[in-house]
Amino acid sequence: MFDGDDEERSRHRQVNVNPLTETYGALARSLWDAEHQAMPIDRINIVIPGLSVADGYAIRREVDLLRMIDGAVPVGRKVGLATRSALVRNSLDEPFWSYIFSSGEQSEGGTINLRRYVQPKIEAEVAFVLAEDLDDPELTPEAAFTAVHSLRPAIEIIDVRTGNWDASAAESIADSGLNAGFMLGESLPNDGRIDPNAITARIRTDRRGDTGPIGRTSDLLGGPLGILAWLARSLVASGEPLRAGEVVLTGTLTPPVTLEPGRSYTAEFAGFGEALGIVRLVTR
Repeated sequence: MFDGDDEERSRHRQVNVNPLTETYGALARSLWDAEHQAMPIDRINIVIPGLSVADGYAIRREVDLLRMIDGAVPVGRKVGLATRSALVRNSLDEPFWSYIFSSGEQSEGGTINLRRYVQPKIEAEVAFVLAEDLDDPELTPEAAFTAVHSLRPAIEIIDVRTGNWDASAAESIADSGLNAGFMLGESLPNDGRIDPNAITARIRTDRRGDTGPIGRTSDLLGGPLGILAWLARSLVASGEPLRAGEVVLTGTLTPPVTLEPGRSYTAEFAGFGEALGIVRLVTR
């Protein structure tokens, strides 16, 4: 028999149980299966009406755990909705972030099999590689830049495991921030010769004249250094600070480009020194 104190503690535990915990785990498993079977699932907000950003992060953490159990290692973070216009469209006050994993890194210039994805697209981004931990809760963009070891042009592969590109921000967060992989171009040292706020990028295909619009790092919130500082401060607050060696994808500079089989795609960056920064991929 429970005595009075035991009964009170039991009632207290029951009151504080999150009834969504099992649902988070089930949705994470569904997203994991969708990713590995390249088969879309129903939209997440059908299962959880009124899905919140906090719900999205909780589901994503469960997906992250499944990846790590499977042997993937977190190698950095990505930032989504990194421009003012993107935030306004999604009625949010700040960007979101997600881990990127070793299992998602692709060789620059390599070929990817589109059958591994549901509806893959690519975006051009600037990546920072960190030389130091970023654990200052009041970090400034200028101080953040001193901790950057190198800058790299990058392509992020994005996918939507619900098969619906109209997903809400909370659904996108739950779906690993839509990250499905990434490619990194040549590493350039942070030696003061590159201005991160003055980089431009575009994506072109092997079709003649098929070149997307030019995007600018100055369009990001506070530029890429502002994004890095925001991310670092947010992660310190959540107990997941950025560490030396991590790669940070600072937000897309270009509209997403839908991938088609049998084509080649090139992200071109100006502002990475005298030569163009180049990241290429081929599809099959």
